[in-house]
Amino acid sequence: MGGSGLRAAGTSDLARISRTLVGAGLFSDERELAAYLEDGAWRIQVGERGVLVAVERWRVHLDILSMRAVWCAASRVPSVVRRLRELAGSRGFGSLVSPAVAGTARAPYEAAGMRVAQELVSYGTVSRPEPLAAPQPVRPYGPDDFERVCEIDAACFDDFWRYDPVLLKTYLEDERSTVVECEGTLAGFAFYSVRGGEGVLGRIAVEPGWRGRGAGLSLAHEATSHMLASGAGRVGLCTQADNARSRLLYSGLGFAEDPERLFMLVSSSH
Repeated sequence: MGGSGLRAAGTSDLARISRTLVGAGLFSDERELAAYLEDGAWRIQVGERGVLVAVERWRVHLDILSMRAVWCAASRVPSVVRRLRELAGSRGFGSLVSPAVAGTARAPYEAAGMRVAQELVSYGTVSRPEPLAAPQPVRPYGPDDFERVCEIDAACFDDFWRYDPVLLKTYLEDERSTVVECEGTLAGFAFYSVRGGEGVLGRIAVEPGWRGRGAGLSLAHEATSHMLASGAGRVGLCTQADNARSRLLYSGLGFAEDPERLFMLVSSSH
């Protein structure tokens, strides 16, 4: 991307960018970041005045390049987006998607020609939920559950949100993962983590045919309780604004809705 103001990060940038990228939780340590750069340095872009962008394919089955995280002044976002659109096109991607940004921060992305594709709501709680009257049995995820979990994920999410098997397996193995059973059938799963004193509920999915029986509530209750008991000062999550069932579940567990919505914006790479 000569002359664009952005370039692929190199080994000489490692010490400077690792603090930011590791601190944001994108990488566990500098060694992991170094291996990532060796495998494809173009996925970390650096520029003048501290501009730093991490990009990655959004999903294996989609030709979307995701802006995982962006560090730059708001005034520079439009030019950064335009350069990333060029990068996406040169790498064979059809679209570019932004990170989730607050409504007050979306204008620079729109100025670059991006449009809102997803509206998200964030929730948080600092209180352990009350015991459930009749919880469904939740147990740790095991490798033998993988095929069934893949089926559930595909049944619960559209192409934009569902995980490919490789990415799903990574999350299941890297985070604390649980499954719930209804009448002896694996009906849903969840994974979550605690980093830096903050708990994050990454995924809850219950197969449509098993909904309405407390499976999702049992998964969310176990995850929230475990994270707070494990040292998290707060548990947070995001869900789609139009997912009424999910929002009702979290509100019922005592999660408070953040009044500011988050948005993911998309544009063509052409």
